[in-house]
Amino acid sequence: MKKSYFIGLSSFCLILLLSSFTMSDAPTRQKMMAFLGLEPYLPELPYSYKVKIPDYLVDGYFWVEQNQSYIENGISDKKATLGRVLFYDKILSADNKVSCGTCHQQAHGFADNKPFSEGVFGQQTFRNAPNINDLFWKLDYEPANIPLFWDARANNLHEMLLMPIINAQEMGMYEIGIPNKLENTTYYPALFEDAFGEPGIDVEKLKEALKHFVRSMNTFDSKYDRVKNNDDEFTAAEAAGEQVFNTHCNTCHTAPLFSVFTPILNGFPIGSDLGFGALSELPADSGKFKSPSLRNVMATAPYMHNGSFSTLEEVLQFYSDEIEFPFEVYYGSTGQPIDGSFNMTDDEIQNLTAFLGTLTSNNLLTHPKWSDPFVEPSSIKYSVLPNQIDVFPNPFSKSTTINLENPYAETFKIRIVSLNGQVMKEFTSNGKSVDLERGNLVDGAYMLEISKENQMKTVRLIVQ
Repeated sequence: MKKSYFIGLSSFCLILLLSSFTMSDAPTRQKMMAFLGLEPYLPELPYSYKVKIPDYLVDGYFWVEQNQSYIENGISDKKATLGRVLFYDKILSADNKVSCGTCHQQAHGFADNKPFSEGVFGQQTFRNAPNINDLFWKLDYEPANIPLFWDARANNLHEMLLMPIINAQEMGMYEIGIPNKLENTTYYPALFEDAFGEPGIDVEKLKEALKHFVRSMNTFDSKYDRVKNNDDEFTAAEAAGEQVFNTHCNTCHTAPLFSVFTPILNGFPIGSDLGFGALSELPADSGKFKSPSLRNVMATAPYMHNGSFSTLEEVLQFYSDEIEFPFEVYYGSTGQPIDGSFNMTDDEIQNLTAFLGTLTSNNLLTHPKWSDPFVEPSSIKYSVLPNQIDVFPNPFSKSTTINLENPYAETFKIRIVSLNGQVMKEFTSNGKSVDLERGNLVDGAYMLEISKENQMKTVRLIVQ
């Protein structure tokens, strides 16, 4: 009893001590509070959440060109940093056990790896949590009725982001109680003020911050994008798989987002969940669901709105052999009905799988700026190194360029380290950019370390 009392009193005194730190002591205080599990781990300088659109997208798609400035310059690093904390914070649920990141997990392409997620108070959701990448285009773009959620019940990202938080099965919060709950933390008042330049917490600011974080989740480092940008080449199997995809799949998963803007029938048996039909109340809409983006599809199993397929192979076999529609369905510009299965050969399925693998973004799946800030980072250290470290192309095959924010020509130590800790390359630079040749690096993942004195930042490199 005395021991428990002593521990409790010591913890209380330590919290009082930490709360007395001045703003100049903020980094030390923040690290100590994070160590105690009372605050998120955040770098002293925020990550860059800037989205860079590949040239082929700007040149080839009018809606990207029209919105390029909004897409590339419309994300605030500070608001996205706040959004990251909100995305992973379980206090945004009624029982303090569920966050947005509970159901949308980075390692699984911001989808869930279970058919149904566990919501507040142990309740089970009734649909599979879909991936939420590449939603940068779903706001301020006309026409406005672009569907979100499986049943297309929302068409505005700003409003959509609050809906799971106040959903009784998912996070179970009452909207009116959210600001007070956030204000009674040690970290949100300062984070909101830093993000918005004024004190005060409200739900509109919460939605704005979450929007900036989610909009930053892009997959433009995929091999598909590098190939279309003339920075890489498909293998023979991948190229053959793209032909299979364009023959059978592109109508409902249209490049470059590999989705379409309207709810669709896909030949899946219509059960008790009518999807969009439950909202429209039209028999022809029964069983229609939003077509999810196939970017990062290799990481987002299980599949379908009810998570009924555990592997991608099962999905492709279903489309090859089992789809059927209750009536003729016309999609795309060919005017041809989709009225039966695709009857793909084993080779076509293998090639199609290879092509779908090129839609994977290693950056989105691994970069710490999209990771859970309430989990102590293993490779990120607090530093005053350049805020912006860009490596392009990444992945790369022959050479890449490291771009640094280095206006004062400071000297940095640069190392390429294998995942087992072996130093592969080591040199120094005081420039704003460094050209890195592949040299003796074999295919695989490495860590690029940028350091000065006892400070370090890391970036994951992929050589292939």
